[in-house]
Amino acid sequence: MIRAFAAMFLNEPHRTTRNFKALKSKMGKEIFAKDQKMEPYYVAALALYTLEFFFRTKRLEAKYKAARFHILLAIRMLAAGYEMPDLRANKMEGYSQSIINLLQDQAKAEGLIIKAATIVEAAAAGNFHRDNIRTEPFTESVIKLAKAA
Repeated sequence: MIRAFAAMFLNEPHRTTRNFKALKSKMGKEIFAKDQKMEPYYVAALALYTLEFFFRTKRLEAKYKAARFHILLAIRMLAAGYEMPDLRANKMEGYSQSIINLLQDQAKAEGLIIKAATIVEAAAAGNFHRDNIRTEPFTESVIKLAKAA
């Protein structure tokens, strides 16, 4: 949950594995902070579940697994845009709901996930090695490509 949320809503998919300690230090401040809306956490869980379903059913190649958290970030950006309301703002409910609506429609979810994976593949330039994927420059590349999509 923490990893999926940080990837999608804190724009930090590169910190989800090797630098998990940095994420844990954000607990109570940026993650599970008082007065934050709960919808983004639901979105992160739903998006991760949906993505894992696509891996299990082989609708998405296993080579993307190393970049799953970058795909989650791209999903959010493609579904609702890069700019988002504050996590405590009432507008976050609507922002989150727009993503939920897409993920709950199987056909739209498939198109969204495939497009997000395509963006990640373009950023990776065929190099899905963990040392390449789990870097901040790679995250910046995914953000740049998703903004342009």
